[in-house]
Amino acid sequence: MNFAFRSRMSRNLSLCLFVVLMPALACAQRLSGSIPPATDQGPRLAFLLGTRGAEHYPLDSTRVDADGRFSFPARTYPVGFYQFALHDTDRVDIILDGLEKEVILEFSGIPLREHILVRRSMENQLLWEYKAISRANQAKLASLADERRGLAVIDIFGARRLDSLEKAAGMQRMEALERLSALAPQSYFARITAADARLTTAAEQGADAILKAVDLGDPTLLRSAFYARSLGLYLQQMRPRDEAELFEALDALIAASSGNEACRLYTIEFILDVLLMNRADMAFAHVVDVHVAGKGMELPEEIQRRVADQLKVSPGAEAPSVTWPSMTGPPWRSDSLYRSHAFTVLLFYSSTCSHCHELIADLKTKQPALKGHDAQVLGVAVDEDAQDFLKTRSELGIPWPCTSEFKGWAAPSAKAYLVKALPSLYLIDRQGVIVAKPLDAADLMSEMARAAQSLKQR
Repeated sequence: MNFAFRSRMSRNLSLCLFVVLMPALACAQRLSGSIPPATDQGPRLAFLLGTRGAEHYPLDSTRVDADGRFSFPARTYPVGFYQFALHDTDRVDIILDGLEKEVILEFSGIPLREHILVRRSMENQLLWEYKAISRANQAKLASLADERRGLAVIDIFGARRLDSLEKAAGMQRMEALERLSALAPQSYFARITAADARLTTAAEQGADAILKAVDLGDPTLLRSAFYARSLGLYLQQMRPRDEAELFEALDALIAASSGNEACRLYTIEFILDVLLMNRADMAFAHVVDVHVAGKGMELPEEIQRRVADQLKVSPGAEAPSVTWPSMTGPPWRSDSLYRSHAFTVLLFYSSTCSHCHELIADLKTKQPALKGHDAQVLGVAVDEDAQDFLKTRSELGIPWPCTSEFKGWAAPSAKAYLVKALPSLYLIDRQGVIVAKPLDAADLMSEMARAAQSLKQR
């Protein structure tokens, strides 16, 4: 399953999110340091930003004095990655951990990332030594890539030499990571390094292996870009054979993050963002129906608009009121039709869709069981051609009432129920409330049994 990804702009989150992400109490920690004095006379502000997967959000700010010194008030920070920023534009990654009482950073110039010296903090000394090694490593690989572009096609020995040098550069980077992690094996830096190594190995084995290798319910991992990388690799490694398996894979990912509510919320947002961008409408609807509806979640504005539409046709919502043309008499009013039986199975289908024909055949075999639950089936053909509609009804021997607006995907009822794929099923009770949106006939009967049992217990 190949999904495209994008980075969403960081959103201003309230400090309540900071509290939600906070683990057990640790020591108060002070972040301070110095920056070269400004050449102008204007005030300067230094910012501290928190990390939430691939996003960063403002936590605190402090003035930089005339001598270039800054100091944030001592407070307890949950362990994780943060960003120090000057005027919110020039940023560097840092690690904060309450086990270290003080972090002192010294910058000799701008941009900050090229002029940083960690005066105090083992975590950040490890981090920035690795970043220096990584930058040198990337420069070497870029140089080798330039050299490779200049090779003659027949220069086999030159190509092999470059292959060997590139492999050696990769090994040097990994050895540096291992060496630095060994200096402080209990550090957050070492933990993230080890987790990333497990993730890289697991990704080669598939999506299920990623869930076993990474604890997605660990909020300390959420405070790093590693968390977003884990979610992205899982989605890329999924290999669902059909829609049902795709839904199961998404459910498994969300379940894996459910050990912590902040992790779960971020995972759902991440998934919805990816599904929205890839126009995976059915999967988007499934995640909203199962994991968002009734949960009172605060989501990014772009996603929230789509979620709000989807919630109108999610289980628990009142089914949209529509009127369909009848093939034999007065128009069908959905409200009246739903009230006439304990349950209504609303089937949106296409007369020319083979999958729809298969579902219709399955539903025909379930007719006695459906009648036992006082359930009726209503068919709504998302057709344009009346001849196709009449021919299919006759050839398949459809026993339940069917109608069509003969407007294809522009049909008002298909739009009202947000039908994105065919066939689509809705199970609706006598009060006109959507009970479920089954995937197939077997799923319909399971949902019907649960709903009928619930009715008996009232």
